[in-house]
Amino acid sequence: MRGIGDMHLMGKKKELALAIVLVLSLYCLSIAIVRPFGEFPLNDDWSYAKTVKTYAETGKIQFTSWVRMTFIAQMYYGAAFVRAFGFSHLILRISTMILAAFTLVIFFAMLRTAGISVWNSVLGSICLLANPFFLGNSFTFMSEIPYLFWILVATLLYSRSCEGDAPLWLALPAGMAASAAVLVRQTAILLPVAAVLSVMMSKHTRRARVWASTLVFSLFPLASLFAFEVWLHVVHGPIPATWQTRHLASFALMCRHLIEMPIVSVFYLGLLLIPVTLPFGLVPLLRRRDKGPAAVGFVALGVLSLYAVLKGATWLGIPDRWKELSFFSANLMPYLGNSWFDLQTFGQGPYILKDVIVLRQLSAVTCPAWVFWVMTALSAPLGAAFIAVLWKGFPGVWKAPTIVRFSGVAALLHIGLLVFQDFYLDRNLLPVFPLALLLLLFIVRESRASRILTGLCAVLLSVVTVAGVFHYHRWNEARWRAIDFLTKEAGARPYQIDGGFEYNGWMFFDDYFGPPKGDNSWWWVHDDKYILAFSDIEGYRVLKRFPFRAAVPGIANEMLVLERD
Repeated sequence: MRGIGDMHLMGKKKELALAIVLVLSLYCLSIAIVRPFGEFPLNDDWSYAKTVKTYAETGKIQFTSWVRMTFIAQMYYGAAFVRAFGFSHLILRISTMILAAFTLVIFFAMLRTAGISVWNSVLGSICLLANPFFLGNSFTFMSEIPYLFWILVATLLYSRSCEGDAPLWLALPAGMAASAAVLVRQTAILLPVAAVLSVMMSKHTRRARVWASTLVFSLFPLASLFAFEVWLHVVHGPIPATWQTRHLASFALMCRHLIEMPIVSVFYLGLLLIPVTLPFGLVPLLRRRDKGPAAVGFVALGVLSLYAVLKGATWLGIPDRWKELSFFSANLMPYLGNSWFDLQTFGQGPYILKDVIVLRQLSAVTCPAWVFWVMTALSAPLGAAFIAVLWKGFPGVWKAPTIVRFSGVAALLHIGLLVFQDFYLDRNLLPVFPLALLLLLFIVRESRASRILTGLCAVLLSVVTVAGVFHYHRWNEARWRAIDFLTKEAGARPYQIDGGFEYNGWMFFDDYFGPPKGDNSWWWVHDDKYILAFSDIEGYRVLKRFPFRAAVPGIANEMLVLERD
């Protein structure tokens, strides 16, 4: 009997190992396709790289006004790689890719801890991998992946520490992980709040034991944030006044966000969790297998559809400025901008070049309008299905494992946090996806769905995401080839180039630069004798073209080097 039991245990371990290898192999495949190996900054990560480079070379911690987060933990992590291998943007990007791989493994472990089957745990991990905010940011030195990694580690360890057979000291590493998350972004201070609320929701028989774990867990991030604020003002010394800016919404804007942010979040969750929301949510909803959730789903569909009409219909006469939700927002899905289909451009972004952002010459990089109508039309019923599944499973959450309650509460708190900000970006929703996905998969853990449909949805989501990230890296490679041409062959001085946000930020960022001069772009441009763009700009001639491999036909496949007439 023992031999049979040992063989069964070995079989289980082998199955788990194969599942993890499969998920990591898919991530390696995405790396091979995207080839994110260019030596250049992406999006905001030039600002983080500056702080890391300064610390690694001088031992001095110096924040810029562009970094408005704690960042300390990520800085130490990046500096360790820089000291070992020398500074490069690629080395910092690789450090994030390593964390991303571990994040996938941690999330798989979370799903298994919640009692979700190996197959569904693999499905959940693939959903996270195919999420454009995860995959795209895993090929940068942005803070999204380090923050998510520590959030998930803290969630897993804290939840385990609350189980009856777990030692109390397990709350210590859980609290340390929460501290690391806080020292990447202050918003991780929500973790202790989530812990307290999840305990209050529970019907645990050993509540004193659980409260003890929660107390130990909560003290670490609270103490870390307090220590950081003391260090910042006492030790770090003078900092730019803009660093202290807290982008809090006005009361009127807060009320609007309170209505819109949950709705917009449901649109995104429904669409980007399509491998789960379609086969496990929408298909049963259409068959009306359970009248209660079906009724809730149809009410949710009505609310989402009404929102979509109010945002997208021009014949209603609603001014566009009233529809703006945040920076770079759109009137069709995806409603929020920055990382994914920003300003209705293709795939991963942002395209922060003068012709696109300043002049709004979008024709070279925009997708056809029907793409966004289709995305909106899909998001509404998928979001409604997401709500219906949550409604059906909510009563069972009270008796669910700690990790399920904690994940659900933490997801809601992250969405709620956006209500109080005067602006936010699509990638700010990233922490919500794995937490909400765990809750969703727990609810449908005993449901059956077509594996063919599930697989097709996963493939579709993966293809769209990988294509967008592939295109993002190709045009950025072309941009930096163009910059090399200007500085090494055309005789241009670096300060004469408007190379886009990342180039000018990395080269010329100044806390006290002031407003742009004349019609210069706002990103620290001294002289725009030369401009890099996707399309012609009035008053400039094309000096040279740098073609690149486009992901889809009809989207720009060359970078233009423009010289002032």
